[in-house]
Amino acid sequence: MLQTYEHAKKIEGRFRWSGSDPLAKQAKGLPEMVDQTVQEKNGRVCTACHEWKLFSEFFSRSTRRVDGGRKYKPRCKSCTAAQAKMNRMTNGERIRAQERASWRRRFHINGHSKRVCSLDWRLRTRFGLTLSEYMDLLVQQNYGCAICRAELQAVSAQRDRERSACVDHDHATNKVRGLLCNPCNLAIGYLKDSPANADALAAYLRKHVHG
Repeated sequence: MLQTYEHAKKIEGRFRWSGSDPLAKQAKGLPEMVDQTVQEKNGRVCTACHEWKLFSEFFSRSTRRVDGGRKYKPRCKSCTAAQAKMNRMTNGERIRAQERASWRRRFHINGHSKRVCSLDWRLRTRFGLTLSEYMDLLVQQNYGCAICRAELQAVSAQRDRERSACVDHDHATNKVRGLLCNPCNLAIGYLKDSPANADALAAYLRKHVHG
């Protein structure tokens, strides 16, 4: 950050254009602009366009100074946006590849923990069941559906929904009855939790078992 007159003089010395060059004239005015920045303490000079602007025109850094004040990035928002647009135009594919790789790393690290937290919240709010009680029930069933014995997963992604363990409960009392696979859980719902409907369905299937 340009905070001293001497620093501004050094910046001015880096410009080697002729006196008629507008940038050279602007560079000569840098010390005065920086001095104005220090006096007013409400803005600074952008290191890209070399214009004095208010601090509201700059992005703030995530860290703070020792005295508790804010740190601002050296380029103003307009110059930062222009530079980002230029970078995407010239190196767009490389930047997109980096963003995809970064997303994959974050999902791999945080995805499972987020699913566990989401499962814990659903168990407690919907069924009054703790995560440890849920795992104990799954172990008792030997990680299999209580009806068809299909393999169940304690925590699964959306693409493995059919293998995820569904909590079956009595809709009248909200009492947990067991863990089912998704097809069996849907079947009980379609049968309206009625043992009579289930018996009628079983009898129908036995009657037509050989076509």
